[in-house]
Amino acid sequence: MIKKLFLSTFLSFTLVSNWAQDVAYARMLIDSLASPTMYGRAYVMQGDSLAAAVIASQYKIIGLQAFNSDYYQPFTLNVNTYPGKVEFSVNGKLLVPGKTFAVNPGSHTDKGIYPVRTFNRKMFDKPCRSKRFGKRNYANHYIFYDIDTRAIKSRDTLRIIDSLIKNNVFGSRGGIFPKPTISWHVWARPMSENPFTAFNVHRNQIVGKIKNIEVDVEAVYRTDYVTRNVIGFIPGRMSPDSFLVVSAHYDHLGMMGRETVFPGANDNASGTAMLLDLARHYSLPENRPHYSMAFMAFSGEEAGLHGSKYYTEKPFFPLENIKFLVNLDMVGTGSDGLLVFNATTDTARVEIIEAINAKKGYVKEIRRRGVSRSSDHYYFHQNGVPSFFLLTTGGEHKHYHDIHDRPEALTLNRYNDVFRLITDFLGTF
Repeated sequence: MIKKLFLSTFLSFTLVSNWAQDVAYARMLIDSLASPTMYGRAYVMQGDSLAAAVIASQYKIIGLQAFNSDYYQPFTLNVNTYPGKVEFSVNGKLLVPGKTFAVNPGSHTDKGIYPVRTFNRKMFDKPCRSKRFGKRNYANHYIFYDIDTRAIKSRDTLRIIDSLIKNNVFGSRGGIFPKPTISWHVWARPMSENPFTAFNVHRNQIVGKIKNIEVDVEAVYRTDYVTRNVIGFIPGRMSPDSFLVVSAHYDHLGMMGRETVFPGANDNASGTAMLLDLARHYSLPENRPHYSMAFMAFSGEEAGLHGSKYYTEKPFFPLENIKFLVNLDMVGTGSDGLLVFNATTDTARVEIIEAINAKKGYVKEIRRRGVSRSSDHYYFHQNGVPSFFLLTTGGEHKHYHDIHDRPEALTLNRYNDVFRLITDFLGTF
């Protein structure tokens, strides 16, 4: 079944491989990478491998060269997944995964009906009440932490609450946390030795007192899971041993249960699509660059920048040969402008991209940001590689790490402008 789905995707890409550079090409890529057939491009149903195969097929069509026998750089990671049941009921009401609740990504397998005890802000503010609450045995209970952290201004208080929850001070079987929205993440750290299962629940689902819950969660912690970076290059006309690099992570969050898919259209099918579009652009003889250009699609970003970190430890060519790296992560918007991370450490280069934008008016504004470890540029920067992480902003699409980050919700209204800004900037090298 997986092979059949991939084949149909591959053929659809082959048929349109000769399209000129246009937002339509990016749209087609995003529609495919963020479709349900990719299973959220993570570690359930080999979603990451399916996405990697599509990227590699595009590299081949475009004509990129490989550094080895193929475009792949395999590596391993440990990651928690939820390929089976993820069911959760509050007072007999079945909630909807991804919409009205999310299982905490570090949770263990659990199944049963459990009583619930509530720990609220009043108990926290009064040590005597907290002490009295903590004396009870909650080994077979879930605790509902009815604390709105948004209303707490003291950082010390927030740290204490965070520590209380993370360390499961009360020794409960699990926890329930009210949230204004439902989002998700990937867990790539070793599982806790003491089983603990937790749920984030949308606030509007909590009416009255929570008396009991019913839980049926199947967690599978995968060790040494094999995933792959996908890397190709175009030889430079004049200085083939020096490189400009374009990077983007293609992985996303995968699935929570058997039906709930996190599509990741903006994060980061958009960046992957622009990376491939740039590869097509520079593969044309009239656009062939002075320096070689490498295109690096990383896996494992959502699990902790694993793919880019692995690459910097085992590079295909010396890192000091990289003249500059542009990392693309969530570039599907742009009505409010562009964020440039690492701008405060490379003011000369950011002034160049600002000057280009001032002259041609590609985006509303360019905002400078400092060093950030939130995307795949980070380990390159740590190893002395000059780099920017580009991220577009705009109210036209605010979905992040949720089930609503779908292709149809992504306008790509400034895609061509951002594309031209990047090519103009890379043209200054």
